[in-house]
Amino acid sequence: SSSLKFAVFQQQDELHLLVRGSVSSIGHHPRLHVAPSELSREIDRSLGDEPIGIAKAFEAIVSYLEDHALLRRIGTVGHRIVHGGQELTQATLLDERTLDALHRLEPLAP
Repeated sequence: SSSLKFAVFQQQDELHLLVRGSVSSIGHHPRLHVAPSELSREIDRSLGDEPIGIAKAFEAIVSYLEDHALLRRIGTVGHRIVHGGQELTQATLLDERTLDALHRLEPLAP
């Protein structure tokens, strides 16, 4: 099964974790899990008995962030990919060159 993980940090002098969680069992019996933090109690709930895709998993995360007034606090988004090949080995800004490199890697991890 697949999962979609998320974390929200506050940037001060250092990064401070506000909340972390995931939608797991995408394609089976999906669940939203949010780890306990200073902003949130632990959450572990079913998202239904029907399989969902990555878009619905993302919607569940966005809904959680909106419900907890975190979405509007987000100023920068990062995304970790499965495999960056030999070109993408560190944090990289998304531009046309980076997108082209990612498209070439699709056979490794669609």
